[in-house]
Amino acid sequence: MKRLSIALLITALFLTACATAETEPPAPTITPLPTAVPPETLPGTWAVPFGTGFRGGFWAVGTHRYSLTVDCPSDLQDIEGNWNSFEVTDNVAADSNPIFLRLGGLSTNPFSNPGGFQSINPAQETVAYVTLLGLDEEAVQDVVAGCEIFMFFDAEETPFQLQPLEPYQA
Repeated sequence: MKRLSIALLITALFLTACATAETEPPAPTITPLPTAVPPETLPGTWAVPFGTGFRGGFWAVGTHRYSLTVDCPSDLQDIEGNWNSFEVTDNVAADSNPIFLRLGGLSTNPFSNPGGFQSINPAQETVAYVTLLGLDEEAVQDVVAGCEIFMFFDAEETPFQLQPLEPYQA
């Protein structure tokens, strides 16, 4: 019995030693990453936004109207915007985000379809905003340098000029 116990003990020690023997893991295969492509000419459609902001308190209580016009070099389309009307009243709460005055009416952001807003609070911040879409990369510089976008409002003779903002790929 003693011999059997010793044989089992030796076998157990041998198996334990084999199980815990450290084997060196194989070295990882490193796959080189592709080199970066230099940003020379990015194909695709570009957009150039134009905007100008108005602080809360700019619009007095009452009915207001505005029109946005786009005057660009001859190869780009000019736009004579329609007159849009809205009411400024204390009966609606001011939104924490600006309301956008767009070609088609008031909007909660520069990308959603205008509509739904007929009234704003006198304390509401607003932004006159137009985005020229469908441009190729070469036309972007011409648009930034050559297009003039104006917002006419109420009976004011001097319009506000919208400033070009950062072009982006659409």
